[in-house]
Amino acid sequence: AGARLPRARLHETNLRFDTPGGDLGQARQALRLRRGDDIRLTFKGAARSRNGVPEREEIELAVGDFENGRALLEALGYRVQAVYEKYRTAYRLGKAEALLDETPIGNFIEIEAPSAAEVEAAARALGLDWETRITDGYLNIFETLRREKGWEFGDMTFANLNRPADS
Repeated sequence: AGARLPRARLHETNLRFDTPGGDLGQARQALRLRRGDDIRLTFKGAARSRNGVPEREEIELAVGDFENGRALLEALGYRVQAVYEKYRTAYRLGKAEALLDETPIGNFIEIEAPSAAEVEAAARALGLDWETRITDGYLNIFETLRREKGWEFGDMTFANLNRPADS
């Protein structure tokens, strides 16, 4: 489709934080610390749907040290609610970014673009069926699978699902 590869495949470890009472989850917000090619702390506001595409406020900043970032969040009263990992390869397709995510529960494409119309156009350019898109996040998908399959572990890691981390 003419996409270019501005960033090679990399492994990411994500920690999702919440208060002990689950305040962020109840407000449909997220606080994440991610280690990939760099370390980032991200706040995501509640998602709203615009033309069938979820939109959320996102505030992100670089953090110098993963363990100190975790320690700071825990000192502020946040607790790790979930751990999940994936391999991500980022492609640029016009104004859109197509993110190929290889997760322990399967492979997905996440498309980010300035508008819902550009997300849909990128999906169609990639030959994806727009009508079968999934708008749930990985942790929601994982939780559904965890309940259906009776998995007792709570983290979406390659080790928990007995899949090679570098497949």
